[in-house]
Amino acid sequence: MSHIKFLSIILLSLAWITGCTPSEEQSLGALPTLVILPTLEPTATITPSLTLTVTHTPTPTHTPTATFTPTPQLTNTPRPSNTAARPSATFTATLTATPTSLPPTNTVVIVGSPTSDVPSITSFTASATTAAAGGSVLLQWQANGDIARIERLSQAGQVLQTFSVTPSGELPVTIPANEGSLITYRLTISRGTQQTSQTISITVGTGGGTVNCAIPWFFGNELAPANAGCPTTPSSQVTASYQPFQNGRMFLVQNTVYILIDPGLTNVEGNMTAVTNGWDNTSTYANYNTFFGCESPPSQGFFEPQQMFAWAYCTTLAPSGSWNQTLGWATSAILTGPRTIQYETTGALYIDTPTGNVYRLQPVPQGQLTSIWRKVK
Repeated sequence: MSHIKFLSIILLSLAWITGCTPSEEQSLGALPTLVILPTLEPTATITPSLTLTVTHTPTPTHTPTATFTPTPQLTNTPRPSNTAARPSATFTATLTATPTSLPPTNTVVIVGSPTSDVPSITSFTASATTAAAGGSVLLQWQANGDIARIERLSQAGQVLQTFSVTPSGELPVTIPANEGSLITYRLTISRGTQQTSQTISITVGTGGGTVNCAIPWFFGNELAPANAGCPTTPSSQVTASYQPFQNGRMFLVQNTVYILIDPGLTNVEGNMTAVTNGWDNTSTYANYNTFFGCESPPSQGFFEPQQMFAWAYCTTLAPSGSWNQTLGWATSAILTGPRTIQYETTGALYIDTPTGNVYRLQPVPQGQLTSIWRKVK
């Protein structure tokens, strides 16, 4: 609008000039040129410079700097430090975790203090002390210890069956047949390197061992071995000789020398041989010093074989090598006196010793060198 107004003022001025100076119009003759004066408009167009709209420089709406409100964001940076502070919450969590570990320690102290280091058995009982073969008996026990087991033993003391059990509890067992007339169970309780044991025996009432034999065994029917026959005659006493050795023993019964080999010193069972007595009733060990194994005297603290045992020791051979190598030296002098004996229907001989043990000597089968001996008591 200001440009139009400015042009109209110029035109009016020109009109006024031309109206006032008509004579000049004729002399000039080129009024149009004067009218062209409006081409001074270009100077008006200088208004562009005016329109430079210096006022428009407010385009320093470089408000980017204003909106460059990153500064507020800087104030946000505390948040990371806030998050960094959160670990302290975790730290309190670990502190509360520490007390939780204390109760187990307390429990160990409480349980451990009254417990003895030595295992013990309070009781070990059976629901019956007599049972038929194939019948069931309930074993019950109470004990203090860490590990417990119950073992079924043979009449010679060998372990036939093992049950892993708790230190206190109960166990139903079936009475086996053909294992003799007495079944023994042993409870063993262990703690560390220490252990304690207790046994209980069940008598087989019917169908086991030789309980129902018409003639009793002199050592007790309940100790008769499994599958043993019945006695052929009542027990009797005879004069017999006995001498123990480092690895076995010798018996002379009714003119037969029985040599029992016990290589493991278990005193449970082993090999046995029997020879008819050939002693001349006068010779001693020294008379046999030319025989293999009898060239030297016994070691200090031991004894030489005597009488018929010296004869068997020096003039017969062991199943492997000499008797000196197999039996070693005698551990005592010969003992001669009354011995209790009894035979069974299978031909086995039962004989006691001066120490009270009883051995079962199976006959040596024809054509063989050895048979088996077994301790029954």
